[in-house]
Amino acid sequence: MGKEHTEKIEKIIEAVKKSNRMDEEEKKRIIARLEEWREDKNAVRDIAAKAEEISASLMPILAELGFL
Repeated sequence: MGKEHTEKIEKIIEAVKKSNRMDEEEKKRIIARLEEWREDKNAVRDIAAKAEEISASLMPILAELGFL
């Protein structure tokens, strides 16, 4: 997987960890799915659709990071 792809996923994971928009259980669930995205080279490109599958709470974080 490319370094840029991995860095983007890491950036999202760190933002989720710091977020106050969701409880710890939701954070764990979201981070687990993000870890799976590391294996999907199209994950960052398709991030809006994939994020909706996980949690609506993830959408504002992605917008803040400039992914949407």
